[in-house]
Amino acid sequence: MLSVGRWVLSIVAGLAAVTTVEAQEYPSRPISIIVGFGAGGATDTLVRLVGQRLGESLKTPVIIENKPGGNQTIAIRTLKAAPADGYTLYVGTGSSLVQYPALRRDLPYNPLEDFSLISMLALQPGLLCIRPGAPWRTVKELVEYARANPGKLNYGSQGVGSASHLAMEFFMARTGTSLTHIPLKSDSDIGLELAAGRLDVSFMTTLAAIPLEQAGRLGILVTTSRTPLPTLPDVPDLAAAGVPGLEGLDPFTFYGIVGARGIPAETVGRLNQAIVRIVQDPAFAAEIRNNLRIEPFASSPAGFLDFVRSETGKWSAIATQVKLDGN
Repeated sequence: MLSVGRWVLSIVAGLAAVTTVEAQEYPSRPISIIVGFGAGGATDTLVRLVGQRLGESLKTPVIIENKPGGNQTIAIRTLKAAPADGYTLYVGTGSSLVQYPALRRDLPYNPLEDFSLISMLALQPGLLCIRPGAPWRTVKELVEYARANPGKLNYGSQGVGSASHLAMEFFMARTGTSLTHIPLKSDSDIGLELAAGRLDVSFMTTLAAIPLEQAGRLGILVTTSRTPLPTLPDVPDLAAAGVPGLEGLDPFTFYGIVGARGIPAETVGRLNQAIVRIVQDPAFAAEIRNNLRIEPFASSPAGFLDFVRSETGKWSAIATQVKLDGN
């Protein structure tokens, strides 16, 4: 008959063996990736491209679940309620992982405490767009006019707290200007209002703005990147814009895969390795550049954490100047 001590040791050893086997066998069932937006948008499209390849790499189905609403909090609550086992993941964005947490006190989550950061996926450049026929040909000219005419110009966004809203708040804070906010629902709405001349200026994604610029329905003053975009060689980057303080507009937003807090390190490592291989694949990189106008950007879990901390610090520094409901 085993002594109590030997019995306890045998149970502990058995549990350790089971844990090791489970980690080695991951994944043994389908993986879900939650998206905080509806189907068909840039985030959803990116995740479906990643999910297809991730399933092939890990030899298990990857299911994309769209849970839009509440500035992505519906999706995040779903993630937080799931076991920390690597089978439920979420694609975070700049607004959900950095900007909102830095600017609001009433969120039901903290990315640095509630998530396992697995890997970044991509960076999204933005474009500062103007209505057709606007007299400003450079960012300097726009800033000079806005300073001389506070509140006269308006700008559109995808809604309070969106990347387009917060980019303009950052722009105003750094340039000492004041523009009137017109919240809309989508980049498509922004493009229509700019083309009609009902908006003066707005930040937009490259995916939405480039076709409209090519059709002559809006102008582009600058890209929110620190280097020129290959797809827009004639548009100045932030360095060439000649307005100090705007470097923080890079990136406009970003995408990354996270899980619930406490996913085993072995599982995080396996997911990270698979995702990094996908993002660094030249064919995948070309596909998202050409079709989504975004830049692939993979990272280690530690690199992802450092990036989120750095970006959170940047937005926290201007929190008192950004006006959000609930602040």
